[in-house]
Amino acid sequence: MMSIIQNIRIYFKEYLADYKKEIVQIFFLLAIGIGISITLPIIVSIFIDSLDNSSYQSDFFISLAGIYLAMLFVKIIVETINSYISERLGWTISNKLRVNLVRHSIDLDFNFHKKHKTGEMIERVDGDVTFLSNFFSMFLVNIIGNSIFVLLIITMFYIKSGLIGICYSIIAIFAYFVFLSLQEKIVKLWTAYREDEAQLYGYIQESISAREDILGIGEKNYFKSLLKKYLHKTKVDFRKAVVISNIPTSGFFALLNVGDLIAIGIGVYLFYKNEMTMGTIYLISTYVGLLNRPFIALRYELENLQKIGASLNRISELFAFQSKISTGNIKLNKEKLSIDVKNVSFSYGDTPVLTDISFQVKQGETIGIVGKTGSGKTTLIKLLAKMYDIETGSILINDKNIKELDVKDFYKHICFISQNSRIFNGTVYENLTCFDSSVSHKEVNDVIEKIGLTDWVASLPEGIHTVINHSMLSAGQEQLLYIGKAFLNEAQLYIFDEVNSKLDEKSEDKIFQALKKLTYDKTVFIIAHKLKLLELVDKVLILENGKIKLYDERKHVSNRIIEGNL
Repeated sequence: MMSIIQNIRIYFKEYLADYKKEIVQIFFLLAIGIGISITLPIIVSIFIDSLDNSSYQSDFFISLAGIYLAMLFVKIIVETINSYISERLGWTISNKLRVNLVRHSIDLDFNFHKKHKTGEMIERVDGDVTFLSNFFSMFLVNIIGNSIFVLLIITMFYIKSGLIGICYSIIAIFAYFVFLSLQEKIVKLWTAYREDEAQLYGYIQESISAREDILGIGEKNYFKSLLKKYLHKTKVDFRKAVVISNIPTSGFFALLNVGDLIAIGIGVYLFYKNEMTMGTIYLISTYVGLLNRPFIALRYELENLQKIGASLNRISELFAFQSKISTGNIKLNKEKLSIDVKNVSFSYGDTPVLTDISFQVKQGETIGIVGKTGSGKTTLIKLLAKMYDIETGSILINDKNIKELDVKDFYKHICFISQNSRIFNGTVYENLTCFDSSVSHKEVNDVIEKIGLTDWVASLPEGIHTVINHSMLSAGQEQLLYIGKAFLNEAQLYIFDEVNSKLDEKSEDKIFQALKKLTYDKTVFIIAHKLKLLELVDKVLILENGKIKLYDERKHVSNRIIEGNL
Protein backbone atom coordinates (compact mmCIF):
# COMPACT_ATOMS: atom_id res chain seq x y z
CA MET A 1 0.00 0.00 0.00
CA MET A 2 2.85 2.40 0.83
CA SER A 3 4.40 1.86 -2.61
CA ILE A 4 1.07 2.78 -4.26
CA ILE A 5 0.75 5.92 -2.15
CA GLN A 6 4.35 6.86 -2.97
CA ASN A 7 3.65 6.42 -6.69
CA ILE A 8 0.48 8.51 -6.42
CA ARG A 9 2.39 11.31 -4.66
CA ILE A 10 5.04 11.34 -7.39
CA TYR A 11 2.53 11.56 -10.24
CA PHE A 12 0.33 14.10 -8.46
CA LYS A 13 3.35 16.33 -7.85
CA GLU A 14 4.59 15.88 -11.42
CA TYR A 15 1.31 16.36 -13.30
CA LEU A 16 -1.10 18.29 -11.04
CA ALA A 17 1.27 21.05 -9.92
CA ASP A 18 0.43 23.22 -12.95
CA TYR A 19 -3.33 22.94 -12.46
CA LYS A 20 -3.83 24.41 -8.98
CA LYS A 21 -6.55 26.77 -10.22
CA GLU A 22 -8.65 23.90 -11.59
CA ILE A 23 -8.13 21.85 -8.41
CA VAL A 24 -9.29 24.77 -6.23
CA GLN A 25 -12.38 25.19 -8.46
CA ILE A 26 -13.18 21.47 -8.18
CA PHE A 27 -12.89 21.45 -4.38
CA PHE A 28 -14.89 24.68 -4.06
CA LEU A 29 -17.74 23.27 -6.15
CA LEU A 30 -17.46 19.99 -4.25
CA ALA A 31 -17.85 21.82 -0.93
CA ILE A 32 -21.00 23.54 -2.22
CA GLY A 33 -22.41 20.20 -3.39
CA ILE A 34 -21.68 18.50 -0.05
CA GLY A 35 -23.21 21.39 1.89
CA ILE A 36 -26.40 21.21 -0.17
CA SER A 37 -26.58 17.40 0.14
CA ILE A 38 -26.38 17.70 3.95
CA THR A 39 -28.91 20.55 4.07
CA LEU A 40 -31.68 19.14 1.85
CA PRO A 41 -32.74 16.35 4.29
CA ILE A 42 -32.75 18.90 7.13
CA ILE A 43 -35.28 21.03 5.20
CA VAL A 44 -37.55 18.01 4.69
CA SER A 45 -37.13 17.06 8.37
CA ILE A 46 -38.25 20.55 9.43
CA PHE A 47 -41.16 20.29 6.99
CA ILE A 48 -42.33 16.98 8.53
CA ASP A 49 -42.02 18.15 12.14
CA SER A 50 -43.87 21.38 11.29
CA LEU A 51 -46.93 19.55 9.97
CA ASP A 52 -48.16 18.92 13.53
CA ASN A 53 -47.68 22.56 14.47
CA SER A 54 -50.76 24.61 13.54
CA SER A 55 -48.96 27.91 14.17
CA TYR A 56 -47.11 27.62 10.86
CA GLN A 57 -48.83 29.25 7.90
CA SER A 58 -48.94 27.86 4.35
CA ASP A 59 -46.42 30.51 3.28
CA PHE A 60 -43.85 28.84 5.54
CA PHE A 61 -44.28 25.47 3.82
CA ILE A 62 -44.22 27.09 0.38
CA SER A 63 -41.01 28.87 1.34
CA LEU A 64 -39.44 25.60 2.52
CA ALA A 65 -40.44 23.90 -0.72
CA GLY A 66 -39.05 26.82 -2.74
CA ILE A 67 -35.74 26.76 -0.84
CA TYR A 68 -35.53 22.99 -1.33
CA LEU A 69 -36.12 23.19 -5.09
CA ALA A 70 -33.73 26.14 -5.50
CA MET A 71 -30.95 24.32 -3.64
CA LEU A 72 -31.62 21.15 -5.62
CA PHE A 73 -31.31 23.12 -8.87
CA VAL A 74 -28.05 24.72 -7.71
CA LYS A 75 -26.73 21.27 -6.75
CA ILE A 76 -27.42 19.93 -10.26
CA ILE A 77 -25.65 22.90 -11.88
CA VAL A 78 -22.67 22.67 -9.50
CA GLU A 79 -22.23 18.94 -10.10
CA THR A 80 -22.49 19.40 -13.89
CA ILE A 81 -19.83 22.14 -13.90
CA ASN A 82 -17.64 20.08 -11.58
CA SER A 83 -17.90 17.06 -13.88
CA TYR A 84 -16.92 19.18 -16.88
CA ILE A 85 -13.86 20.68 -15.16
CA SER A 86 -12.80 17.29 -13.80
CA GLU A 87 -13.11 15.49 -17.14
CA ARG A 88 -11.22 18.23 -18.96
CA LEU A 89 -8.48 18.18 -16.32
CA GLY A 90 -8.25 14.38 -16.44
CA TRP A 91 -7.88 14.23 -20.21
CA THR A 92 -5.45 17.17 -20.31
CA ILE A 93 -3.14 15.54 -17.78
CA SER A 94 -3.46 12.03 -19.21
CA ASN A 95 -2.61 13.37 -22.69
CA LYS A 96 0.44 15.08 -21.20
CA LEU A 97 1.46 11.75 -19.67
CA ARG A 98 0.93 10.02 -23.04
CA VAL A 99 3.20 12.53 -24.76
CA ASN A 100 5.90 12.05 -22.12
CA LEU A 101 5.66 8.26 -22.44
CA VAL A 102 5.90 8.38 -26.23
CA ARG A 103 8.88 10.76 -26.10
CA HIS A 104 10.60 8.55 -23.56
CA SER A 105 9.88 5.41 -25.60
CA ILE A 106 11.26 6.98 -28.77
CA ASP A 107 14.52 7.76 -26.97
CA LEU A 108 14.97 4.14 -25.88
CA ASP A 109 17.42 1.97 -27.80
CA PHE A 110 16.58 -0.71 -30.36
CA ASN A 111 17.22 -3.55 -27.91
CA PHE A 112 14.24 -2.34 -25.86
CA HIS A 113 11.94 -2.12 -28.90
CA LYS A 114 13.00 -5.57 -30.08
CA LYS A 115 11.90 -7.05 -26.74
CA HIS A 116 8.55 -5.21 -26.56
CA LYS A 117 5.93 -5.66 -29.26
CA THR A 118 4.05 -2.74 -30.80
CA GLY A 119 0.70 -3.85 -29.35
CA GLU A 120 2.24 -4.09 -25.88
CA MET A 121 3.59 -0.54 -26.16
CA ILE A 122 0.22 0.77 -27.36
CA GLU A 123 -1.48 -0.85 -24.37
CA ARG A 124 1.00 0.80 -21.98
CA VAL A 125 0.96 4.23 -23.59
CA ASP A 126 -2.79 4.34 -24.27
CA GLY A 127 -4.52 1.59 -22.25
CA ASP A 128 -2.87 2.22 -18.89
CA VAL A 129 -2.98 6.01 -19.30
CA THR A 130 -6.66 6.02 -20.34
CA PHE A 131 -7.44 4.14 -17.15
CA LEU A 132 -5.61 6.87 -15.20
CA SER A 133 -7.61 9.76 -16.72
CA ASN A 134 -10.27 9.37 -13.98
CA PHE A 135 -7.49 8.99 -11.40
CA PHE A 136 -6.07 12.42 -12.29
CA SER A 137 -9.47 14.13 -12.42
CA MET A 138 -11.61 12.63 -9.66
CA PHE A 139 -9.61 10.22 -7.51
CA LEU A 140 -8.38 12.74 -4.94
CA VAL A 141 -11.65 14.68 -5.09
CA ASN A 142 -13.73 11.56 -4.47
CA ILE A 143 -11.48 10.30 -1.68
CA ILE A 144 -11.35 13.62 0.21
CA GLY A 145 -14.85 14.81 -0.70
CA ASN A 146 -16.63 11.60 0.24
CA SER A 147 -14.55 11.19 3.41
CA ILE A 148 -15.64 14.68 4.52
CA PHE A 149 -19.22 13.83 3.58
CA VAL A 150 -19.12 10.68 5.74
CA LEU A 151 -17.62 12.61 8.68
CA LEU A 152 -20.30 15.31 8.42
CA ILE A 153 -23.13 12.77 8.41
CA ILE A 154 -21.65 10.85 11.36
CA THR A 155 -21.33 14.22 13.15
CA MET A 156 -25.04 14.79 12.48
CA PHE A 157 -25.72 11.34 13.95
CA TYR A 158 -23.88 12.39 17.13
CA ILE A 159 -25.95 15.58 17.28
CA LYS A 160 -29.23 13.68 16.94
CA SER A 161 -28.22 10.56 18.90
CA GLY A 162 -24.86 9.79 20.48
CA LEU A 163 -25.63 6.05 20.37
CA ILE A 164 -26.16 6.08 16.58
CA GLY A 165 -23.02 8.18 16.16
CA ILE A 166 -20.89 5.72 18.17
CA CYS A 167 -22.29 2.67 16.34
CA TYR A 168 -21.73 4.16 12.90
CA SER A 169 -18.24 5.38 13.82
CA ILE A 170 -17.24 1.83 14.78
CA ILE A 171 -18.81 0.37 11.63
CA ALA A 172 -17.15 2.98 9.37
CA ILE A 173 -13.68 2.35 10.85
CA PHE A 174 -14.12 -1.42 10.75
CA ALA A 175 -15.41 -1.30 7.14
CA TYR A 176 -12.38 0.77 6.13
CA PHE A 177 -9.91 -1.75 7.59
CA VAL A 178 -11.83 -4.67 6.06
CA PHE A 179 -11.52 -3.08 2.67
CA LEU A 180 -7.81 -2.37 3.05
CA SER A 181 -7.12 -6.03 3.73
CA LEU A 182 -5.43 -7.95 0.89
CA GLN A 183 -4.62 -4.69 -0.95
CA GLU A 184 -0.97 -5.58 -1.67
CA LYS A 185 -1.92 -8.99 -3.04
CA ILE A 186 -4.74 -7.52 -5.13
CA VAL A 187 -2.42 -4.91 -6.68
CA LYS A 188 -0.02 -7.67 -7.73
CA LEU A 189 -2.89 -9.65 -9.27
CA TRP A 190 -4.12 -6.65 -11.28
CA THR A 191 -0.54 -5.86 -12.36
CA ALA A 192 -0.22 -9.42 -13.67
CA TYR A 193 -3.53 -9.08 -15.52
CA ARG A 194 -2.54 -5.75 -17.12
CA GLU A 195 0.72 -7.34 -18.26
CA ASP A 196 -1.19 -10.32 -19.72
CA GLU A 197 -3.47 -7.89 -21.56
CA ALA A 198 -0.50 -6.00 -23.02
CA GLN A 199 1.13 -9.27 -24.14
CA LEU A 200 -2.17 -10.35 -25.73
CA TYR A 201 -2.53 -7.08 -27.68
CA GLY A 202 1.10 -7.33 -28.74
CA TYR A 203 0.57 -10.84 -30.08
CA ILE A 204 -2.66 -9.87 -31.88
CA GLN A 205 -0.98 -6.87 -33.53
CA GLU A 206 2.01 -8.97 -34.57
CA SER A 207 -0.23 -11.73 -35.97
CA ILE A 208 -2.36 -9.31 -37.98
CA SER A 209 0.76 -7.65 -39.42
CA ALA A 210 2.11 -11.05 -40.49
CA ARG A 211 -1.21 -12.54 -41.64
CA GLU A 212 -0.05 -13.05 -45.24
CA ASP A 213 3.09 -14.89 -44.13
CA ILE A 214 1.09 -17.02 -41.67
CA LEU A 215 -1.37 -18.08 -44.36
CA GLY A 216 1.45 -18.54 -46.85
CA ILE A 217 3.31 -21.09 -44.73
CA GLY A 218 0.11 -22.83 -43.64
CA GLU A 219 0.65 -22.25 -39.91
CA LYS A 220 -2.76 -20.75 -39.15
CA ASN A 221 -3.64 -23.45 -36.61
CA TYR A 222 -0.35 -23.00 -34.75
CA PHE A 223 -0.96 -19.27 -34.33
CA LYS A 224 -4.54 -19.98 -33.23
CA SER A 225 -3.23 -22.29 -30.52
CA LEU A 226 -0.84 -19.58 -29.34
CA LEU A 227 -3.70 -17.07 -29.25
CA LYS A 228 -5.73 -19.49 -27.11
CA LYS A 229 -2.84 -19.75 -24.65
CA TYR A 230 -2.63 -15.94 -24.35
CA LEU A 231 -6.42 -15.69 -23.94
CA HIS A 232 -6.49 -18.48 -21.34
CA LYS A 233 -3.74 -16.90 -19.23
CA THR A 234 -5.44 -13.50 -19.43
CA LYS A 235 -8.80 -15.03 -18.43
CA VAL A 236 -7.32 -16.97 -15.49
CA ASP A 237 -5.44 -13.96 -14.09
CA PHE A 238 -8.47 -11.68 -14.57
CA ARG A 239 -10.77 -14.13 -12.79
CA LYS A 240 -8.31 -14.52 -9.93
CA ALA A 241 -7.97 -10.72 -9.55
CA VAL A 242 -11.76 -10.19 -9.58
CA VAL A 243 -12.48 -12.99 -7.07
CA ILE A 244 -9.81 -11.85 -4.57
CA SER A 245 -10.86 -8.20 -5.02
CA ASN A 246 -14.47 -9.08 -4.16
CA ILE A 247 -13.58 -10.63 -0.79
CA PRO A 248 -13.05 -7.30 1.06
CA THR A 249 -15.82 -5.71 -1.05
CA SER A 250 -18.39 -8.28 0.14
CA GLY A 251 -17.37 -7.75 3.76
CA PHE A 252 -17.58 -4.00 3.23
CA PHE A 253 -21.19 -4.10 2.01
CA ALA A 254 -22.21 -6.56 4.70
CA LEU A 255 -21.06 -4.09 7.36
CA LEU A 256 -22.95 -1.26 5.65
CA ASN A 257 -26.17 -3.27 5.77
CA VAL A 258 -25.61 -3.96 9.47
CA GLY A 259 -25.09 -0.23 10.01
CA ASP A 260 -28.31 0.64 8.22
CA LEU A 261 -30.26 -1.82 10.37
CA ILE A 262 -28.75 -0.54 13.63
CA ALA A 263 -29.34 3.15 12.81
CA ILE A 264 -32.98 2.68 11.81
CA GLY A 265 -33.58 0.34 14.76
CA ILE A 266 -32.23 2.85 17.29
CA GLY A 267 -34.23 5.65 15.65
CA VAL A 268 -37.50 3.72 15.87
CA TYR A 269 -36.74 2.75 19.49
CA LEU A 270 -36.13 6.40 20.49
CA PHE A 271 -39.25 7.51 18.61
CA TYR A 272 -41.46 5.20 20.68
CA LYS A 273 -39.80 6.56 23.82
CA ASN A 274 -40.72 10.07 22.65
CA GLU A 275 -37.03 10.99 22.53
CA MET A 276 -36.98 11.51 18.76
CA THR A 277 -39.42 13.17 16.34
CA MET A 278 -40.72 11.76 13.07
CA GLY A 279 -38.72 14.40 11.21
CA THR A 280 -35.54 13.26 12.93
CA ILE A 281 -36.37 9.63 12.05
CA TYR A 282 -36.68 10.73 8.43
CA LEU A 283 -33.40 12.66 8.72
CA ILE A 284 -31.53 9.63 10.09
CA SER A 285 -33.11 7.32 7.53
CA THR A 286 -32.16 9.69 4.70
CA TYR A 287 -28.61 10.12 6.02
CA VAL A 288 -28.26 6.33 6.25
CA GLY A 289 -29.29 6.14 2.60
CA LEU A 290 -26.99 9.02 1.70
CA LEU A 291 -24.09 7.28 3.45
CA ASN A 292 -24.33 4.43 0.98
CA ARG A 293 -23.36 6.75 -1.87
CA PRO A 294 -20.06 8.06 -0.41
CA PHE A 295 -19.22 4.62 0.98
CA ILE A 296 -19.85 3.06 -2.43
CA ALA A 297 -17.82 5.85 -4.07
CA LEU A 298 -15.00 5.29 -1.57
CA ARG A 299 -15.20 1.55 -2.17
CA TYR A 300 -15.04 2.18 -5.91
CA GLU A 301 -12.00 4.46 -5.59
CA LEU A 302 -10.24 2.14 -3.14
CA GLU A 303 -11.00 -0.78 -5.43
CA ASN A 304 -9.66 1.25 -8.35
CA LEU A 305 -6.63 1.98 -6.22
CA GLN A 306 -5.57 -1.61 -6.91
CA LYS A 307 -5.87 -1.13 -10.67
CA ILE A 308 -4.38 2.35 -10.48
CA GLY A 309 -1.45 0.89 -8.57
CA ALA A 310 -0.99 -1.74 -11.28
CA SER A 311 -1.12 0.85 -14.09
CA LEU A 312 1.19 3.25 -12.26
CA ASN A 313 3.65 0.42 -11.63
CA ARG A 314 3.71 -0.47 -15.33
CA ILE A 315 4.08 3.18 -16.38
CA SER A 316 6.83 3.69 -13.80
CA GLU A 317 8.59 0.59 -15.11
CA LEU A 318 8.51 2.07 -18.62
CA PHE A 319 9.89 5.39 -17.38
CA ALA A 320 12.57 3.45 -15.48
CA PHE A 321 13.93 1.96 -18.71
CA GLN A 322 16.88 3.98 -19.94
CA SER A 323 18.64 3.82 -23.27
CA LYS A 324 21.84 1.81 -23.07
CA ILE A 325 23.33 3.76 -25.98
CA SER A 326 26.39 5.60 -24.70
CA THR A 327 26.24 9.38 -24.89
CA GLY A 328 28.68 12.16 -24.22
CA ASN A 329 28.58 15.94 -24.46
CA ILE A 330 30.49 16.49 -27.70
CA LYS A 331 28.42 18.12 -30.44
CA LEU A 332 29.17 18.14 -34.15
CA ASN A 333 29.25 21.30 -36.24
CA LYS A 334 27.81 21.70 -39.72
CA GLU A 335 30.96 20.61 -41.58
CA LYS A 336 31.11 17.49 -43.75
CA LEU A 337 31.74 14.22 -41.93
CA SER A 338 34.64 11.80 -42.20
CA ILE A 339 34.37 8.32 -40.69
CA ASP A 340 37.07 5.99 -39.42
CA VAL A 341 35.94 2.48 -38.42
CA LYS A 342 38.62 0.62 -36.45
CA ASN A 343 38.49 -3.09 -35.57
CA VAL A 344 34.75 -3.07 -34.86
CA SER A 345 33.05 -6.29 -33.75
CA PHE A 346 29.41 -6.79 -32.77
CA SER A 347 27.09 -9.65 -31.88
CA TYR A 348 23.43 -10.21 -31.03
CA GLY A 349 23.66 -12.18 -27.80
CA ASP A 350 25.97 -15.10 -28.49
CA THR A 351 25.69 -14.77 -32.28
CA PRO A 352 28.57 -12.79 -33.85
CA VAL A 353 27.45 -10.53 -36.70
CA LEU A 354 30.48 -8.33 -37.44
CA THR A 355 34.11 -9.28 -36.87
CA ASP A 356 37.11 -6.91 -36.90
CA ILE A 357 35.67 -4.39 -39.38
CA SER A 358 38.01 -1.54 -40.38
CA PHE A 359 37.69 1.08 -43.15
CA GLN A 360 37.86 4.83 -43.68
CA VAL A 361 35.49 7.25 -45.41
CA LYS A 362 36.62 10.72 -46.43
CA GLN A 363 34.42 13.79 -46.20
CA GLY A 364 31.86 13.88 -49.00
CA GLU A 365 32.40 10.28 -50.15
CA THR A 366 29.56 7.95 -51.12
CA ILE A 367 30.03 4.31 -50.12
CA GLY A 368 28.04 1.43 -51.57
CA ILE A 369 27.65 -1.55 -49.22
CA VAL A 370 27.05 -4.94 -50.83
CA GLY A 371 26.63 -8.42 -49.38
CA LYS A 372 24.35 -11.40 -49.28
CA THR A 373 21.57 -11.75 -46.71
CA GLY A 374 23.06 -12.16 -43.23
CA SER A 375 26.41 -10.62 -44.13
CA GLY A 376 25.97 -7.80 -41.59
CA LYS A 377 25.12 -4.86 -43.89
CA THR A 378 22.17 -3.50 -41.92
CA THR A 379 23.93 -4.04 -38.58
CA LEU A 380 26.93 -2.04 -39.80
CA ILE A 381 24.89 0.99 -40.83
CA LYS A 382 22.93 0.85 -37.57
CA LEU A 383 26.25 1.03 -35.70
CA LEU A 384 27.24 4.00 -37.88
CA ALA A 385 23.88 5.62 -37.07
CA LYS A 386 24.45 4.99 -33.33
CA MET A 387 21.39 2.80 -33.03
CA TYR A 388 23.50 0.20 -31.24
CA ASP A 389 26.70 0.52 -29.24
CA ILE A 390 29.76 -1.20 -30.63
CA GLU A 391 31.21 -3.92 -28.39
CA THR A 392 34.87 -3.77 -29.41
CA GLY A 393 36.81 -1.36 -31.57
CA SER A 394 35.88 2.24 -32.28
CA ILE A 395 34.11 4.50 -34.77
CA LEU A 396 35.49 8.02 -35.18
CA ILE A 397 33.32 10.78 -36.65
CA ASN A 398 35.53 13.73 -37.62
CA ASP A 399 38.18 12.23 -35.31
CA LYS A 400 35.72 12.13 -32.39
CA ASN A 401 34.75 8.81 -30.80
CA ILE A 402 31.10 8.10 -31.56
CA LYS A 403 30.56 7.02 -27.93
CA GLU A 404 31.51 10.52 -26.74
CA LEU A 405 29.06 12.29 -29.05
CA ASP A 406 25.82 13.71 -27.68
CA VAL A 407 23.21 11.22 -28.96
CA LYS A 408 20.37 13.68 -29.58
CA ASP A 409 22.69 16.14 -31.32
CA PHE A 410 24.24 13.37 -33.45
CA TYR A 411 20.80 12.25 -34.65
CA LYS A 412 20.24 15.77 -36.01
CA HIS A 413 23.23 15.30 -38.33
CA ILE A 414 22.15 12.00 -39.89
CA CYS A 415 19.30 10.94 -42.15
CA PHE A 416 18.46 7.23 -42.14
CA ILE A 417 16.09 5.95 -44.84
CA SER A 418 15.31 2.25 -44.45
CA GLN A 419 13.76 -0.23 -46.86
CA ASN A 420 10.60 -0.32 -44.71
CA SER A 421 8.69 2.79 -45.74
CA ARG A 422 6.50 4.53 -43.17
CA ILE A 423 3.38 6.46 -44.20
CA PHE A 424 1.76 8.58 -41.48
CA ASN A 425 -2.00 9.03 -41.29
CA GLY A 426 -1.79 12.59 -42.54
CA THR A 427 -1.49 14.74 -45.65
CA VAL A 428 1.22 14.46 -48.31
CA TYR A 429 2.68 17.68 -46.91
CA GLU A 430 2.74 16.30 -43.35
CA ASN A 431 4.33 13.05 -44.48
CA LEU A 432 7.16 14.79 -46.30
CA THR A 433 7.79 17.40 -43.58
CA CYS A 434 7.18 15.07 -40.62
CA PHE A 435 4.56 17.58 -39.40
CA ASP A 436 7.00 20.52 -39.45
CA SER A 437 4.75 23.43 -40.48
CA SER A 438 7.74 25.77 -40.98
CA VAL A 439 8.58 24.09 -44.32
CA SER A 440 7.20 26.12 -47.24
CA HIS A 441 4.86 24.69 -49.86
CA LYS A 442 7.41 25.59 -52.55
CA GLU A 443 10.06 23.42 -50.89
CA VAL A 444 7.63 20.50 -50.68
CA ASN A 445 6.54 20.89 -54.31
CA ASP A 446 10.20 21.02 -55.39
CA VAL A 447 10.84 17.72 -53.58
CA ILE A 448 7.76 16.14 -55.17
CA GLU A 449 9.12 17.12 -58.58
CA LYS A 450 12.55 15.67 -57.77
CA ILE A 451 11.13 12.29 -56.75
CA GLY A 452 8.84 12.17 -59.77
CA LEU A 453 5.46 12.26 -58.01
CA THR A 454 4.15 15.50 -59.54
CA ASP A 455 1.48 13.79 -61.67
CA TRP A 456 0.32 11.61 -58.77
CA VAL A 457 -0.02 14.59 -56.40
CA ALA A 458 -1.85 16.56 -59.11
CA SER A 459 -4.39 13.72 -59.34
CA LEU A 460 -5.23 13.97 -55.64
CA PRO A 461 -8.39 15.96 -54.76
CA GLU A 462 -6.58 18.44 -52.49
CA GLY A 463 -3.03 18.11 -53.80
CA ILE A 464 -0.37 18.09 -51.08
CA HIS A 465 -3.10 18.68 -48.47
CA THR A 466 -4.85 15.38 -49.24
CA VAL A 467 -4.91 12.91 -46.35
CA ILE A 468 -3.33 9.67 -47.56
CA ASN A 469 -2.96 6.07 -46.43
CA HIS A 470 -1.21 2.92 -47.66
CA SER A 471 -4.08 1.87 -49.92
CA MET A 472 -3.77 5.06 -51.99
CA LEU A 473 -0.16 4.43 -53.03
CA SER A 474 1.65 1.72 -54.95
CA ALA A 475 4.73 0.18 -53.33
CA GLY A 476 6.94 2.33 -55.55
CA GLN A 477 5.06 5.56 -54.78
CA GLU A 478 5.17 4.79 -51.08
CA GLN A 479 8.94 4.26 -51.18
CA LEU A 480 9.49 7.41 -53.27
CA LEU A 481 7.43 9.51 -50.85
CA TYR A 482 9.40 8.08 -47.93
CA ILE A 483 12.71 8.87 -49.66
CA GLY A 484 11.44 12.39 -50.30
CA LYS A 485 11.86 13.17 -46.59
CA ALA A 486 15.64 13.05 -47.08
CA PHE A 487 15.47 16.05 -49.43
CA LEU A 488 14.08 18.23 -46.64
CA ASN A 489 16.72 17.07 -44.17
CA GLU A 490 19.86 19.15 -43.65
CA ALA A 491 21.99 16.22 -42.54
CA GLN A 492 25.72 15.67 -43.05
CA LEU A 493 25.45 11.87 -43.14
CA TYR A 494 22.87 10.06 -45.28
CA ILE A 495 22.20 6.33 -44.97
CA PHE A 496 19.99 4.49 -47.46
CA ASP A 497 19.11 0.87 -46.71
CA GLU A 498 18.00 -0.86 -49.95
CA VAL A 499 15.74 2.08 -50.82
CA ASN A 500 15.13 0.81 -54.35
CA SER A 501 14.01 -2.64 -53.26
CA LYS A 502 10.32 -1.87 -53.98
CA LEU A 503 10.81 0.26 -57.09
CA ASP A 504 10.09 -0.70 -60.66
CA GLU A 505 12.56 0.31 -63.36
CA LYS A 506 10.78 3.58 -64.15
CA SER A 507 10.59 4.64 -60.48
CA GLU A 508 14.19 3.56 -59.96
CA ASP A 509 15.35 5.89 -62.74
CA LYS A 510 13.50 8.77 -61.06
CA ILE A 511 15.05 8.14 -57.69
CA PHE A 512 18.48 7.62 -59.22
CA GLN A 513 18.47 11.15 -60.64
CA ALA A 514 17.15 12.57 -57.39
CA LEU A 515 19.77 10.78 -55.27
CA LYS A 516 22.46 11.97 -57.63
CA LYS A 517 21.61 15.56 -56.65
CA LEU A 518 21.05 14.73 -52.98
CA THR A 519 24.33 12.85 -52.42
CA TYR A 520 26.54 15.43 -54.10
CA ASP A 521 29.27 16.59 -51.71
CA LYS A 522 27.69 14.65 -48.78
CA THR A 523 28.91 11.63 -46.82
CA VAL A 524 26.59 8.82 -47.88
CA PHE A 525 26.16 5.07 -47.32
CA ILE A 526 23.96 3.10 -49.70
CA ILE A 527 23.08 -0.54 -49.16
CA ALA A 528 22.30 -1.77 -52.65
CA HIS A 529 21.13 -5.01 -54.19
CA LYS A 530 21.00 -3.62 -57.73
CA LEU A 531 23.87 -2.31 -59.85
CA LYS A 532 22.01 0.87 -60.83
CA LEU A 533 22.45 2.69 -57.51
CA LEU A 534 26.12 1.72 -57.34
CA GLU A 535 26.76 4.11 -60.23
CA LEU A 536 26.41 6.86 -57.62
CA VAL A 537 29.10 5.59 -55.24
CA ASP A 538 32.80 6.40 -54.98
CA LYS A 539 33.75 3.16 -53.24
CA VAL A 540 32.28 -0.32 -52.77
CA LEU A 541 32.38 -2.24 -49.48
CA ILE A 542 31.59 -5.96 -49.83
CA LEU A 543 30.71 -7.89 -46.66
CA GLU A 544 30.69 -11.66 -46.27
CA ASN A 545 29.81 -13.47 -43.03
CA GLY A 546 30.40 -10.32 -40.99
CA LYS A 547 33.84 -9.58 -42.44
CA ILE A 548 35.10 -7.21 -45.11
CA LYS A 549 35.70 -9.18 -48.29
CA LEU A 550 36.60 -6.15 -50.42
CA TYR A 551 36.82 -2.37 -50.03
CA ASP A 552 37.94 -0.41 -53.07
CA GLU A 553 37.04 2.37 -55.46
CA ARG A 554 34.01 1.64 -57.61
CA LYS A 555 35.96 1.88 -60.85
CA HIS A 556 38.28 -0.91 -59.66
CA VAL A 557 35.45 -3.34 -58.80
CA SER A 558 33.88 -5.17 -61.72
CA ASN A 559 30.14 -5.68 -62.05
CA ARG A 560 30.76 -9.44 -62.09
CA ILE A 561 32.30 -9.33 -58.60
CA ILE A 562 29.46 -7.16 -57.31
CA GLU A 563 26.75 -9.36 -58.84
CA GLY A 564 28.34 -12.39 -57.21
CA ASN A 565 27.79 -10.78 -53.80
CA LEU A 566 24.28 -9.37 -54.23
